[in-house]
Amino acid sequence: MFCMKRFLGRLHHQDEGIGIASALSVAIVIFILGATWYSVSVHELEEVGYDRHLATALNVAEAGAREAMYLLASNEGGFRDTADGGEATTGITGTTCDLDTLETLVDGTSETQGEYWVRAVPLAAARSYLIESWGWAPAHTAHQAVSKKVMIEVELVPIGGGFYYALFAADGGLTAGNRKEIYGDAYSGDDLIVGNFTRVFPNDDGAPGTGQLLVYRDVLVGSGANVEIAGEVKVNGFVKDDSGSKFGTAGNDLIILNDTTLSALPKSTFKKNQASVGRNLQVAGASSTVADPPSAAAYVWNATGIQPVPPIGLPAFVWDPAKYSATMSVYNHASWAQFATWYNANKTALGGAHFVNDTGSFTLEMGGTKLSGDFILAFKGDLELKGTPNGVTNPALAPVTVVIAGVESTSDVTLSNSSNSIEGQVHHLIYAGGTFNASQQTTIYGAMYGNKDESSNRLEIHFRPPSTSAIAGFTFDPALADSFIPRPGTWRETPADALGCTLP
Repeated sequence: MFCMKRFLGRLHHQDEGIGIASALSVAIVIFILGATWYSVSVHELEEVGYDRHLATALNVAEAGAREAMYLLASNEGGFRDTADGGEATTGITGTTCDLDTLETLVDGTSETQGEYWVRAVPLAAARSYLIESWGWAPAHTAHQAVSKKVMIEVELVPIGGGFYYALFAADGGLTAGNRKEIYGDAYSGDDLIVGNFTRVFPNDDGAPGTGQLLVYRDVLVGSGANVEIAGEVKVNGFVKDDSGSKFGTAGNDLIILNDTTLSALPKSTFKKNQASVGRNLQVAGASSTVADPPSAAAYVWNATGIQPVPPIGLPAFVWDPAKYSATMSVYNHASWAQFATWYNANKTALGGAHFVNDTGSFTLEMGGTKLSGDFILAFKGDLELKGTPNGVTNPALAPVTVVIAGVESTSDVTLSNSSNSIEGQVHHLIYAGGTFNASQQTTIYGAMYGNKDESSNRLEIHFRPPSTSAIAGFTFDPALADSFIPRPGTWRETPADALGCTLP
């Protein structure tokens, strides 16, 4: 370096070779800038890679948690049973964590995105679990390995035995007198009788429900009725269709079990007007029972091994203030008059759990009201529900659940005069030990359950699961508690702490 300086200095002093000196100077500067650029670029690439691994690790951890939800709901491999015993994991051999990999297909080639390990433990509430999931990207041993952890509380909601259906009628069955539009699933514990326009579609906005229809006895569709069922249709008895209905329009089956002990119809013509079936028609029994088959992808005569539609009763309701006191105020009202006094004084901030020990009738006008939280009104008598609430006092609490529960076998609930829900703000759970009836045009976000449906006017219902605190007074048939859907709470990202086993 010293010699180079002397050489350059001599050239400069002699004013000879100035071009060479300048070129060498520029070259040195460019070399220094290139080295600097390379160093910065490598650093930036590593930063980008690290950020990508951060996002991937979080996605991998969430994928592990979702797998745990499925395992808890299905009890595959006894996962739920193990969790109920204290703790279930996706795998431990000795003291070593057995990691699972998350793989995706890229241009037809499988690529590993990361690894995860999951633990599930039971919570105090029945059928509730805490899921902890650790994720690593691109792998726990890789250069720039990144770890993330997510936690989520999950409640398992019984399929069939819980509030899973948009529209549910027990022994009395469903009657579609005039225009029903259901987004979710429906169940009829007796005949389904359709007089005019019935639609059952998959639920919207990602809420549960595939547009399935389950009928414990027969389906009877009157002449001129307009029927379209998008999901699977399963009927224990027969189908008598005088209208050319559409069953399984979203590519699902129509399954007819031809159980004569549950049917009031004779073994006669199945289809009268060549209705259509989205996928396969499956019939348990001789093909002669279907003299006029509809259009379908395939026919399966004498089908076997199909589980029938079970008889499902209404969930029981027991008024127990202790079940609500931890989450809301509790009120006992000796009469409808006493409740009316409280209600009129609190219309702008309705909330709490209320029981009215009165077998008489009452009209509840909810127009102009606001909710401060979940609102439960249980009663022994009858109720007519009118009006649409104005929303919630604190938007952060939305959606809240309004429970209208006629708890006696003779308790009837009627919806009239625009008794609507507000999607995303105020949802309803309508429960009638007797009958429920939409006597005027009604749109409900929530669920409607009763022993019998006698709706005589347009009813549109979008299933939304009720809040856990709002249904604390209901108990479900334990015989129907083998199948569940997971109802997740809020995802929480937490620091990736120790796992309780050793990484391989």
